[in-house]
Amino acid sequence: MTRKIFGALAVLALLFAGSLTMAGSASATAQGCTFAPSGYVCNTTYGSGARVDKVVAIRSRSLVAGLICNYSADVSVQDPWGRSVWYRHLSHEGCTAQRATLTFAVNRTFYCGYVTSVAWFESGVRQGGYANINLC
Repeated sequence: MTRKIFGALAVLALLFAGSLTMAGSASATAQGCTFAPSGYVCNTTYGSGARVDKVVAIRSRSLVAGLICNYSADVSVQDPWGRSVWYRHLSHEGCTAQRATLTFAVNRTFYCGYVTSVAWFESGVRQGGYANINLC
């Protein structure tokens, strides 16, 4: 009986964790987030269907966790097979309190099934997983 309860709890924990990092889907504006140390990383994709106007990479930390310093982000658009078809990198020297953003102008139309992806770095160390948005 105890094994069944622990097994059920393990399955629920996996389902809950998976739901927190699932990709959003772009319509007019969509946001997908993933956990990162002391906060999260988000991808806000602006556009419609397979059209991407811009992507905003966002890093948020709790006030107690301190500043976000010397940060950068990679944004890519990937085809359904995981190949990068568009990529940009931006960086910022200095510190920002609680919430930092980097905005990437894309202004391109891709295909349904492609994914916009954000990876966030602080002092060269990736923070959390990838924040993804499915197009269409």
